[in-house]
Amino acid sequence: MAYDTPMEWVLLYDGPCGLCQASVQWLMRRDRHQVLRYTSLQSVWAAEWSAHSGVALPADSVAIVFGNRLWQGPEVLWKSLELLPAPWPTFARIGRLVPGQKKMYRWLARHRYTLFGKKEPLTTCPVPSSWHEPRPHSY
Repeated sequence: MAYDTPMEWVLLYDGPCGLCQASVQWLMRRDRHQVLRYTSLQSVWAAEWSAHSGVALPADSVAIVFGNRLWQGPEVLWKSLELLPAPWPTFARIGRLVPGQKKMYRWLARHRYTLFGKKEPLTTCPVPSSWHEPRPHSY
């Protein structure tokens, strides 16, 4: 697979999920160096990435992609914190040590709409710039 644009870190989230939307907004406010890009799992970008990489994206989870590499589930939380400026990488290193995080993540993923609601996908960026969306790729 050949991209005409440089690889970038892209966080894919469940667009209608209230928890996912709040988490993305939280990350955007702290991503001072604009390392992460954000798009929903339901986006055209996500479908094209999945088709061209040959890697299926999770339907009920969050994911981070970098090139053809995919992180999903609780690892997305730790990877996204690692990419933020200090002190967040320290929290990621500590958080990885928490026992039972996969089980907690699966429970939260199953109940996310009940607990946090199902909303309209974000249509405007809470941060006034366009850096948050991944660049389109040409294949």
